Amino acid sequence: MSQPTDESITTPHISMSQSNYSSIPTLSSGNFHAWRLRLVTFLGALNLQDFILKDIVAPTDPTLLSAHTVRNCQALNAIQSTIDEENIEIITNYYTAREAFDALCKHHGDSGGISTATLFYDLVNLRLQPGGSIGDHVHKFRQLHNRFVSNQRLTPGITISEHYIAILLLKSLPSDYTPLVQTTLASNFDKISLN
Repeated sequence: MSQPTDESITTPHISMSQSNYSSIPTLSSGNFHAWRLRLVTFLGALNLQDFILKDIVAPTDPTLLSAHTVRNCQALNAIQSTIDEENIEIITNYYTAREAFDALCKHHGDSGGISTATLFYDLVNLRLQPGGSIGDHVHKFRQLHNRFVSNQRLTPGITISEHYIAILLLKSLPSDYTPLVQTTLASNFDKISLN
């Protein structure tokens, strides 16, 4: 399964005015689950929920990249407009809606088994597209892996060895890399790791 791209996501024409956020409670220390549910529903009505729930690959075409940036900012604005000052501090250094949402989930203790399973699903399904940058792909894979490892610490019993994570990375490469993957797996199978 390939990563979603902006070409497959369209946004209906619904105003993002501040008054539309009134159905979302302001996030504070005790209402995370209600806030999350309403935020996801609100963004779903705008077809922007994938910007907080999935790892969307930014398009390389400048025109599509501009639309992607605007839609990410809309989702990020929905988050920023519905949280208190304490929570603003948590997301100050994040520039994508997904990063900000994940930071709030982690802070409010929503890094349980479902989040860990979702991250594992994302790792298994991440694919380098033919002609794509291997450097960018490895960077993205490592980001997902780091988030997965952080969640693993919070959910004892769900563990995947570094060895198998490295194999997932090799298997995420397109068919152009098959000879390299097969040689690596055949000669170094027991020694494979992300390092």
